[in-house]
Amino acid sequence: DDIASGRYKPKGYWPWDPLNHYTMGYQEDDYIVLYGRPKSKKSFVLAYIIACAIESDAQVLIYTKEMTPKNLLKRVAGFQLDVPYQELRTGKLNPNQRDHLRHIESQAKSLRDKKNVVCLSAKDVASGGDTVSWLRAKVDRYKPDLVFVDGLYLMSPDGVRKNAAVHERMENVSRATRNMVLDVKTPLIATMQANRKAAQHQNAELDEVAFSDSVSQDATMLIRVIADKGQDTV
Repeated sequence: DDIASGRYKPKGYWPWDPLNHYTMGYQEDDYIVLYGRPKSKKSFVLAYIIACAIESDAQVLIYTKEMTPKNLLKRVAGFQLDVPYQELRTGKLNPNQRDHLRHIESQAKSLRDKKNVVCLSAKDVASGGDTVSWLRAKVDRYKPDLVFVDGLYLMSPDGVRKNAAVHERMENVSRATRNMVLDVKTPLIATMQANRKAAQHQNAELDEVAFSDSVSQDATMLIRVIADKGQDTV
């Protein structure tokens, strides 16, 4: 009845209408994975989703293993400015864009002070300490609407023997992530690698998510990100 009457509210909305049409936005049990080959623009797509979430006033918690918070948030700012990242990174903004950037900087400081946007990095935790239990503690502390992880496959397993195989370690991380999402009722969107087999075509085959089959079993949605070599699009 709530859905039919329009009273139902999801945890947030995708930047793309077709996905919202079929999913009704982010659900409280969503464990979403963006996967692709190296340099396929996964982190750019994640940054775009984060930028749209911030624009919609969602409270977000970000953990980045792939890059520094500065670089990730610079990409987010590029999307908020609606300028190519290269122009922002190399200081080639026009005066109006610079003014807009200063406004975004002011907004960012306010959101950071209010804990609406929290960005954690690998340097914020001791080596091997960035387990899903550690991330769960951050979710409990900041109570975000959405959680983002850039490089889920680089997180540390909890309670796995040191010489465990890569697939065992990744299974531990993925299963713990799934359980965390179910417990805290907060959607999580993360990036993962695709294996070498995926480089041979542009299909979205779930068995080509790298490191462990458990990721494709646990996630509620998996999206393959492919950079189009023929034109500047993803």
